[in-house]
Amino acid sequence: MSEQQERTLEQFQEAFRHYGYFVAATPIEGMEDVFLDDLRAALRKVEETAAHFRKGYGYRGVSRRLLEELHNSLPAPSANVESAIAPELRARERRGRT
Repeated sequence: MSEQQERTLEQFQEAFRHYGYFVAATPIEGMEDVFLDDLRAALRKVEETAAHFRKGYGYRGVSRRLLEELHNSLPAPSANVESAIAPELRARERRGRT
């Protein structure tokens, strides 16, 4: 991976962390650009969904409720990105049903 690609990957990791997701895979040698493109598309999907919830429900910033809605609607925005809080949300939902 080139230095530019490494910086881009770090920026994506930080952006996903902001929304409660994490990059769960590493790029295959020679496929770094495809990997970064997939992360870019996944981040765009997360940001668009968050903007939709902010507009529709009046959430501000990155609130706990926004993250819950986001992770319920996008548990894994990409094969390379997973939710850090989805298991916690599912456990809370199961406790509420019993």
